Amino acid sequence: MTSDEILYVWQFFDDRMTEKFISGLNMADIYGFTTDEWQAAFIGMAPTDFKRIFFDRMDVKGINYVAKQLGDMDDFLEGLTVEDWKNMTPAEWECFLMSTEIEDLVEFIHEMHEVDRKIVYDLFKFMPHEMLEDFRDAPELSHEFNRTEMETISHAVQQNASKKESLFDDDEDFDFDMRENKHHKNRRGNHGKNGKRMPNGGHGPKQHPHRDEKKGEKKHEKKQNKKQQKERFSPN
Repeated sequence: MTSDEILYVWQFFDDRMTEKFISGLNMADIYGFTTDEWQAAFIGMAPTDFKRIFFDRMDVKGINYVAKQLGDMDDFLEGLTVEDWKNMTPAEWECFLMSTEIEDLVEFIHEMHEVDRKIVYDLFKFMPHEMLEDFRDAPELSHEFNRTEMETISHAVQQNASKKESLFDDDEDFDFDMRENKHHKNRRGNHGKNGKRMPNGGHGPKQHPHRDEKKGEKKHEKKQNKKQQKERFSPN
């Protein structure tokens, strides 16, 4: 079946039937999904439900495989709630971190630290050690974060499950240069010429004007297609 045909059938499922179908799937069934089945599930489910039903049960390899089938995941990330981010698995964090540019990650840390420090704490607690090395080798990044953000980051790194002795010199705690940068603006109030706060309800990485125009056009077309599919197969 195509994704359109699957969505058409899906509209006749009530909550009980949907739950029965989903609970009957084992991991072999899930990993055996066709591309059309993944597309239908992605369109037909809210990001929270998709995360809970699929990604929460997968390892890094599985999540990356599904993401490859789905393509652009920006809408999915922006649709996640604060509770979703607070309950990310280590595998979900690794996939998110490895696919996010440092500029977007810095902005994400600023905004999430205002929402709930646990999210930033978990981000660094489960950060792959290769990325921790990158942060250690770029002390200038310390000027991107304020003191309370740095405290959260430092505490999280000390608990990092991926921490290796090679990350530290003489077993000292991982830390950035905590000296104040007099020329550094408070990033929480000013995100730079391209930065702006996320819309209410959105808690994922933002879109940035510097991204390729063709990608933006493709994303707009994808949104329109998803909207048309939902309207076409709406029970009402």
